[in-house]
Amino acid sequence: MESMSYGVMPERDEFITRADVECPDGYPMTIRNPDEWAAIAEVINRGIDSHLEAVFCDANNSTGEFQFKDGASLYTFIRRIVEDPPECGESGCTSDCSNESYDGEHCDVSRVMGLASSILYTLDYEWI
Repeated sequence: MESMSYGVMPERDEFITRADVECPDGYPMTIRNPDEWAAIAEVINRGIDSHLEAVFCDANNSTGEFQFKDGASLYTFIRRIVEDPPECGESGCTSDCSNESYDGEHCDVSRVMGLASSILYTLDYEWI
């Protein structure tokens, strides 16, 4: 397990190699909470970003099943979450969940950052 400070991304080429070895047919995941699907879709659907990278992912809007095509797409997805998380959408909550009146558990940003952390963990990276 490789430990990194919270929010720090692993080295890109190392991550892609590790993801492609661990998941040669792409990285599958199923998100059971439909409230999170929109935030995930917003991150995926940004198109080509300032790094000239896109996320290639099949998604089923009725089941919450996602299949990232390769390690590069998965890395881009996680990087986008870290660099520019989706807007929360909760009344009174800022996009970085800094509003003290909320614990962050309701928030799409918190959930999606938790998802990024969980994906990293499945590939032997740990945010501490």
